[in-house]
Amino acid sequence: MFDEFVQSSRGADHGAASPLFPIGGRGPRERERERERERELDGVEGFEDDLHARSPGLEFGAAGGGSVPVTALETGFVSSDLDIGGGGGAAGSGSSSSGSGAPIFQLGRVQYAFPAPLACLTVCNNILTMCLYAHVHAHSATGAAGLSSSPSAPTAAAAAAAAAAVARPRLVRINLDDPERTEEAEIPLPPLPRTRSGAQDPSLGAVDQSPHKMFSDPLGRHLLISTRSGDNFYWNSGWKRARILSKLKGIVVECVAWNRAALSEGVGSGAASTLEILLGTRSGQVYETVLVAPLGGDPDAGDGDFFDRLARRAAGVGGAANAASGLEIDRVLRKLCTLPEQQPVTGLVAEPLVKEAGALGAAAAAAERAVVVVTTSTRIYEFVGALGKKARSSRRKDADALSDTSESLYAPIFEPYSKQDIAPPLRSELPGDLPYSELHTWGSDIRKAPKSLAWLTGPGVYYGRLLFVEDSSDESVLVSANLLPYPAVSALEEQGEDGAVAEIPLSIALSEFHFLLLYQDRITGISALDDRVVFEEALPLKPHERVIRTTFDPARKTYWIYTDGSIFEVVVKDEDRNVWWIYLQRGQFDAALKYAKDDLQRDAVLSKQGDRFFAEARYIQAAQCYAKAARRGFEEIVLKFLDLGQNDALRYFLVARLERLRKTEVTQRIMLATWLIEIYLGKITSLEDTFASAQASPEADNYKLERQMLEEELRAFFATYKDCLDAKTVFSLIGQHGRTELELAFAEVVGDFERIVRHWIGEGNWSKVIETISSQPSLDLYYRFASVLMRNASSATVKAWTRQEALQPRRLIPALLQYRPRPGQANEAVRYLQHVVNERYSSDPAVHNLLLTLLAKGEGSASSEAGNSALLSFIDDSRSNPMTGAPYFDLDYALRTCSAQGRHEACVRIYAKMKLYESAVDMALDRGDVESACLCAELVTSDAELRRRLWLKAAKYVVQNRRDLKAAMTFLSRTDLLSIEDILPFFPDFVVIDDFKDEICASLESYASRIQLLKEEMEEASRSAEAIRADTRALDKRFVTVESDEQCALCEKEVWGRQFYVFPCKHAFHADCLIAETTRHLHPKTLRRVFDLQEQLSALTAGLIPALPPSYASALASMSRAAVTLPLGGLHSLREYVLPDQVISAISAGVSVGVSSSRKVLDPLARNEAWRNSSAAAAAAQPEPESASATATATEEEEERIEKLRDELDGILASACAVCDGGVSAISRPFVNVAASNVDAKEADDWAL
Repeated sequence: MFDEFVQSSRGADHGAASPLFPIGGRGPRERERERERERELDGVEGFEDDLHARSPGLEFGAAGGGSVPVTALETGFVSSDLDIGGGGGAAGSGSSSSGSGAPIFQLGRVQYAFPAPLACLTVCNNILTMCLYAHVHAHSATGAAGLSSSPSAPTAAAAAAAAAAVARPRLVRINLDDPERTEEAEIPLPPLPRTRSGAQDPSLGAVDQSPHKMFSDPLGRHLLISTRSGDNFYWNSGWKRARILSKLKGIVVECVAWNRAALSEGVGSGAASTLEILLGTRSGQVYETVLVAPLGGDPDAGDGDFFDRLARRAAGVGGAANAASGLEIDRVLRKLCTLPEQQPVTGLVAEPLVKEAGALGAAAAAAERAVVVVTTSTRIYEFVGALGKKARSSRRKDADALSDTSESLYAPIFEPYSKQDIAPPLRSELPGDLPYSELHTWGSDIRKAPKSLAWLTGPGVYYGRLLFVEDSSDESVLVSANLLPYPAVSALEEQGEDGAVAEIPLSIALSEFHFLLLYQDRITGISALDDRVVFEEALPLKPHERVIRTTFDPARKTYWIYTDGSIFEVVVKDEDRNVWWIYLQRGQFDAALKYAKDDLQRDAVLSKQGDRFFAEARYIQAAQCYAKAARRGFEEIVLKFLDLGQNDALRYFLVARLERLRKTEVTQRIMLATWLIEIYLGKITSLEDTFASAQASPEADNYKLERQMLEEELRAFFATYKDCLDAKTVFSLIGQHGRTELELAFAEVVGDFERIVRHWIGEGNWSKVIETISSQPSLDLYYRFASVLMRNASSATVKAWTRQEALQPRRLIPALLQYRPRPGQANEAVRYLQHVVNERYSSDPAVHNLLLTLLAKGEGSASSEAGNSALLSFIDDSRSNPMTGAPYFDLDYALRTCSAQGRHEACVRIYAKMKLYESAVDMALDRGDVESACLCAELVTSDAELRRRLWLKAAKYVVQNRRDLKAAMTFLSRTDLLSIEDILPFFPDFVVIDDFKDEICASLESYASRIQLLKEEMEEASRSAEAIRADTRALDKRFVTVESDEQCALCEKEVWGRQFYVFPCKHAFHADCLIAETTRHLHPKTLRRVFDLQEQLSALTAGLIPALPPSYASALASMSRAAVTLPLGGLHSLREYVLPDQVISAISAGVSVGVSSSRKVLDPLARNEAWRNSSAAAAAAQPEPESASATATATEEEEERIEKLRDELDGILASACAVCDGGVSAISRPFVNVAASNVDAKEADDWAL
């Protein structure tokens, strides 16, 4: 088994591998090439010498013939030829970088012990698949079984073929991500025809059934093996043996073009399909086929016993077996074309043409046209045409697409050339008779189209870029193609004389920037950019070991070389490290910048590019390049431009260099920015002078436009680098050049709005002044220029002020006081103050006082009446201060101001605001303003007498001053406080009653109506009282039935044992239980009242009702002394003095059961006899009263008082049911009982509700 001979790369098994050979060193030719390269690199000046020291040319390989230390190969296998002690590399990390002095290519042998000669090798997607010959012990047989790809392969190998036929070749698959797990399978070669005697048919001669070539798709899922005898096999992962492809019988496959559309994940049908692929054969034919393999297990499982399978293979040679089992891998085989010369097809590339470069996925799948590149050893063809419509639509990867093979995908491309008179489209033809050839492509992604192509031919390597674009202007997809001759080698040993010949390699491999040429004894790397040999190393071969070819993993970008007994990996590190230098030497600066690795390399490229532009007098472009080259001398570049007077280029250079300076380099940034300001201003002045002198010239407009563009650029420079500019210096420079508009622009950028405002004030442009102030955030400019703006543009200024809500009106008062409107002009100060007071609700007294002053002076009004109306409206509508209740303006100041301005009506209103209503009415009447007097009288609401008195004053004025009876009667109708008899004293003695008899009659009728209304109200009250007395009498007759087994709702014992209460809700309570429960929830003040009632009853009954214990009096006295600090909750401690039995005695000593009201059901009946006896004894002990009537009267009064005290006490303690209403009263019960716990009063208050 394979596990028995795989050598692990871990532990001591390193030594179990085959004997090692040292890696060869450089020879004289290679060292001479390096010396030439160094001489060319010596041309770099200045800092490029340092660059050369860091990246010393194109030196690769091991110096002095020694081995180069690396950590691990790309795949994770550790090479036995390399030093692994220098550090560890991650397995499979093909992108790890190395130092600039390390070689690009390194050759390492993979440790593996081969049980048989290696025939073929493929590596795809990090899956390595080997095809081993049948095991042969004799070295002669192994050597005779060489591959046809080698030019030195023997033409006759009968002995080797006979020896190899004793066992089948084997396939070994290793996933390099997990190399310890392998898969093996055998290739079931069909038996050779024999005679009846059992011997091989001599007519067939020596039949070579050894493997010819092996092909794997880019993902490593499909494997196709072709033998020299024309048998072809397919193998998939998990199969124990390969399956023969019956439709491909007799075809020797030389190359395969895989379908890139089959690389997406999953097919959704339980099968793996290659979709349509192209096959190139040894006889010069191109076929199309589709290979479909089931997934999920070995198709041979459960296929019968050993003898049954052997018989079926012998009889059907695999094909019948495949059909019987329902497994047909090669679903279809179509012959597309045959090349005229019928040479072997050595290479195939099939790609769809897309609309734009780099398209993949749906864009590539939707392509309608495609190109097929076909190569032989001497010719290259390009077939371009439309894809099959049905096949194109069935490129989806579902079950129908896998089984539908009715129409070809590529047949329409080759169909025009199937006719005899149309020759295939020959792209190029090269001389030579090389019996073998190879075609390789390289792409950055296996799911994208390849980018370059290399074709191994006799004269050299034909190399070019690929561009699969539909609308490309090139006639071919192969662009920039050229032929790279093979490097010449010394021929002294072979010819015995001086000279050089070109040795043709056995195989090639293509990377992004290099070719790897495989020879019989060495591997050579050549740059695809400058055709130089950059790597050459001898292969450490064993005796009789034959080199076969190279193979390439397109997914992981790894390169492999295999012989019949070894596998080597060519590790590529930083392949593009020197690409920038090659492009730099070519003058392709953009490409050089793309591949530059660090700042030093980029600086070198930019410096060279700048020199090129400078030499070509392209100074602006040169300045841009110089600015990006940080290590190029600043003074040198500046002097170069100054010497030629190229100030524009110098400006571009300085701007670009300023952009690259760090913010911490403050001094340099300030100097460069200031210098640039001077350059800008000088250029603008120069353009303006040129424009003035060439106004008649047709170029004048260009000068003007250039100047405007330069000014806009300078404004943008101001905004970008304002932090790098000293404002004082810049203003000075701008002032020297007289550029006012630029000065204003810079002032706006740096926020110096005061400079802008002062400029526009000097110009008298008040709209610009207001616009500038309004556009900036500072409020200081509003206050600073308020006076000058109010004098010159009051209306616009007030508009700006009203838009700025953050202004403080108090700070604008000086400007408002200085403002004097022109005759006939509205007072803008009044308008602004009214806006502040009415819309912004200002509460500043100064603002209100100023507005009142202006209104009192009549400013802002067209007439005196309008001014007076505005003043009165302000006084009446002014808001009151919620803290004082008075208006925000000063009433005393307002009264003085209005009085001084003769605003008497306003003074009346102010008196009213001051609540001096009598003064207000007096002033109004003195001025004859009865209406204002009435309004002031109406304002009195709290004092009815004052209000009536004020109305009488007004009425007296009307009667005595106006002497108009009708007017007096009309005035009397305005209020209900006065009647006709109130104003009669004001009339003269000799007034004729006929003038107002109607009013007197109306007044008398009003009195009569009011008297009648009062009588009706009294009758209604009497009826209500009688109804209440009836209800009370009805309540006395209410009763409640108490059952014999009724229980107390609190103690749950029968109530008949002692006195009890019964409530309308049918709850019954023992009297003591109810009193104890009720007193628990009484408020402390109510509880104190209970004790007071109990003491009074005890005193009035001469001790018949027990008094409170003496400790209660002492406790109450102590509480009275501590009343200052004792909270109300301290009275809760009095509850311990509540004795229910004593309370019962106080309420109903010696009573019987009865129902007297809805509130209680236990009520005293007749007077207690014991109490009466004690009262009589007390009366006998007293001296004889003066009269019996006096004694009886005193006794009745005491009885009534005792009855009232008992009723009050009973109402407090038995007013409600403890069950029904007790839950509500319990809400206010505290959480902590202060009297029963050690909780201080403050903490108890925290627990109280």
